[in-house]
Amino acid sequence: QVSTANHALSGRILDDVLGKDSFKVKRFARNLSGDFSVVTVDRWAHRIALDDYSIDGVPSGKKYLAIEAAYIEAAAIVGELPAELQAICWLVVSR
Repeated sequence: QVSTANHALSGRILDDVLGKDSFKVKRFARNLSGDFSVVTVDRWAHRIALDDYSIDGVPSGKKYLAIEAAYIEAAAIVGELPAELQAICWLVVSR
């Protein structure tokens, strides 16, 4: 719907629009709108964080938030924005 797209593009995503457990979708929309302070934890970010490349899914709930927090903490240590660090990690692993 247009209203959902407008919310996503503006970075104002409501729980009642996307649901409470749609962390990945919300973070992705925020990243697309230029907010790199959050991390889109997809299957690759999940695999990298746990160093387990057999994982075939996206975490949810507390696990998602813990992985995102780890990327945020690591980004602060190395002086990168969290979403940029996640992208760097993916580029390194994908090569």
